[in-house]
Amino acid sequence: MIKEITSREDFLRQDDSYAVTDPETGRIIEFIPREKSQTIFYTTHCPQCYGLENLLKMYKINYKTIDDLDLIRSKGFLSVPMLEIDNQTLNYKEALIYIRRNY
Repeated sequence: MIKEITSREDFLRQDDSYAVTDPETGRIIEFIPREKSQTIFYTTHCPQCYGLENLLKMYKINYKTIDDLDLIRSKGFLSVPMLEIDNQTLNYKEALIYIRRNY
């Protein structure tokens, strides 16, 4: 059973999982264990890419690297690095914030 989260502090205590929210209400409806989440790192090996990759390593986040430019363009990305966590796409700044808040 999933415990209802009523505050940000309660959410931050969920160290072993991340939250899935209902898009209509914004309420957390499910926690998914981190080890089951999938992280994809899109990179061209630029300086910002190296910075984000070092952060992923520092927090011991398992990730798959994609550096195929055709694939990156086909996803519609206009810049790199990009991070995709369970179909949630984050640009460089968003990824930094997400990692620091959730890991």
